[in-house]
Amino acid sequence: MDDRYTLKGKKALCCTPPIIEYQGDIIEATFDSEPIGEGPNTSLLYINVKAPDYAGHVYNYLSLRQKFALLETDRQIGRVARILEERFAPGEYVLIVTADHGQCPTVNLSGGVRLDPIQIQEDLERRYDRSVFSLIESVVPSEIYLSRRAMADTGITDAEIAAWLRDYRYGDNIGPYVPEEAIDRERFDQPIFAAVFPTSYLERLASADLSAYGPGVFESDPLGLPPVTW
Repeated sequence: MDDRYTLKGKKALCCTPPIIEYQGDIIEATFDSEPIGEGPNTSLLYINVKAPDYAGHVYNYLSLRQKFALLETDRQIGRVARILEERFAPGEYVLIVTADHGQCPTVNLSGGVRLDPIQIQEDLERRYDRSVFSLIESVVPSEIYLSRRAMADTGITDAEIAAWLRDYRYGDNIGPYVPEEAIDRERFDQPIFAAVFPTSYLERLASADLSAYGPGVFESDPLGLPPVTW
């Protein structure tokens, strides 16, 4: 594997069992140092166990890395349950475990190719980060959030970045998490995005007459929702 795609810094350790166990250590230390369950009022403690989510996004649930992350997370949740059992009587506590979403298999199993948001962020930062402020705030499946302070500091516009992304190719986006058998080399030169719209353009549509664009290719929303009006 090309070393330039190797995870560096915090990302390299994000989902490993020692990091998850360390979070368990911090949780137990919190019970020791904070007045949880003391006094007349009910205590509420939120714990975000991020490793399984991150491992799933980065490696997918079919990976052994996700298996190891889930196994250690399960062990640490059991550790929290034991802490509660030792410190409180039955009926004095409630432990609720929930998740924010599930996951699909890797897209290559259905003949598609993946879009790696981490690789996109690294490529954008390598090309445009010229400010003391970080340009990229977040990359999600549908948007890329930019820092207004960094843009103002450097003079970079969202339209300039959108134009660069419009020509972003599949071959540019192959990061460290893509197994060799999942890479479609015949698509290397194909653009990833059919279109990229900067916020400045979308904001102009708010006061525009959209009827000039015509009825569109879809006769109606499949869920029966009304059309968006501006």
